[in-house]
Amino acid sequence: MKKQSILLLSLVMIFTISLSACYSNDNSSFDSAENQEKNSENTEFEEPSALPPMVMLDGIIYKDTGYVNSMLKCGTYDDTIKSSVNAYEKPTKDNQSNFGQGFGYQKWHDYIIVQMLDKKWYIFKNIEDDSTEIPEGVCNFTALIKEVLEDDFVIKVNVLEFPEEFGYIPFPNDDKNALIRVRADNLVYPENQKDNLDTKNLIDKKVRVWFDGDEETFQSGYLLNTYRIEFVE
Repeated sequence: MKKQSILLLSLVMIFTISLSACYSNDNSSFDSAENQEKNSENTEFEEPSALPPMVMLDGIIYKDTGYVNSMLKCGTYDDTIKSSVNAYEKPTKDNQSNFGQGFGYQKWHDYIIVQMLDKKWYIFKNIEDDSTEIPEGVCNFTALIKEVLEDDFVIKVNVLEFPEEFGYIPFPNDDKNALIRVRADNLVYPENQKDNLDTKNLIDKKVRVWFDGDEETFQSGYLLNTYRIEFVE
């Protein structure tokens, strides 16, 4: 009987020790995972975002406006970009960019225009210039809205006039009365009227449309991308 009691006590002790060990191991695993998560949180960092394309010339940094100069047809460069920093940095010396080297550029009024890989001339302005005006040289025309396709947010316009410098833009089938379909995402509504403006009231409204001057796109009769569309009084 005594031997049985001793044996039973031994089994209870072994079971208790094993249970304690398992609990200890489980806790260790939990703590380890928790510590790893904390360490992971501590080591996380925000990846910097790329800056807009920039060029330095004569000690001034010029930033890409995103607009294409459609007036310039001469391909003569004033110079080319000689060096480059990465896209997350600003250039620090003349003839340096943050988007690559070898690109030709010209000085144009208060701007720098750079010929990019698509052979179009993009307008760069002084980084200190916070104006929202569209620079001179961006192709535009005036037109009357003749139809509104609400499902596609497209307006059909009858072109009234291109400024003389953009008179070379070809019309669809050489028909100057052809209706041009224009995506209206960039339509600038009259103040406080965007939600309340009845699209029927847009018919025969005069607008000015700015786009990149791409001849093939305009000749197709559908301007998918525009810079801005403003009502003209």
